[in-house]
Amino acid sequence: MINSTGAESNLQDNKISVKLPILIESDFEIDGKSSRDVVVFKDEMGEVIRNLDPINYTYIVQNFGPSPIQQSVVTFRIPLFYDNIELFELREFKATLQNQEINCTRTNIDYNAAKITNDIVKRNYMFPLNETLFFNCSGSEGIICTSIVCEFGLMEKYEQIADIKFSLQSKAQNIGIILGGKQILEMDILTVVRPLVKVHSERGGIVVFNLGTTFIDHIQSQNYIWWIILAVIVGLLVLGAITAALMKYGFFHRSHQELLQAKLIKEDSKELEIEELDID
Repeated sequence: MINSTGAESNLQDNKISVKLPILIESDFEIDGKSSRDVVVFKDEMGEVIRNLDPINYTYIVQNFGPSPIQQSVVTFRIPLFYDNIELFELREFKATLQNQEINCTRTNIDYNAAKITNDIVKRNYMFPLNETLFFNCSGSEGIICTSIVCEFGLMEKYEQIADIKFSLQSKAQNIGIILGGKQILEMDILTVVRPLVKVHSERGGIVVFNLGTTFIDHIQSQNYIWWIILAVIVGLLVLGAITAALMKYGFFHRSHQELLQAKLIKEDSKELEIEELDID
């Protein structure tokens, strides 16, 4: 320690400011569901059903921490037009955070602005690919999407949940027109959650979520029902054939079961004798 009787000549060199980086760790999660996963848009006569009920979509965004996030953005990419023909009308879009309504902005974008690929959509797809028209913001020419951006404030760990709801009114007549020779329209909505601060986590805290609804005509849906029924019948026939074969060879007779059990006991006793001989 140094003591000095002299007067302090420079008061600015008595302290130093150092900026310490704060590590933010966060794990965003988004979950969504639609009121209908599959929509049949033709009746039994093959005529287009003009007054289909709107499809309701609900999303929940939550921060699982451990750090709170001061600001984040949720972006929706919703396909609406194909070759300037409107297939879906967006209705009643509402976003809230802890029951407080959030303002969202909407703009129309062309297909080049989207970030989803058909490869992702086709993964685990259950319907025939050659009969399906994929309608999403993937880069397919002629598709026009709407982009809705919602900016959320502070999201504490677990406590604060963002809730987004909207509905789509489908234009069944127009869907029938643009399908041409195909039977199915697979419509997919892309959602991206992005924190506006640097987050130390996988993909920088960015989460991508895809939710789809399949539109299928009545004739095609009936075909699939018959395929399911046929598969059940074939399964029952195979099971019956196996059971008959087992009964023919006496598998279910008590005497055969007892013989098999005795054989197993005898083999176990032989193994035990061998082990005792080895020990001696």
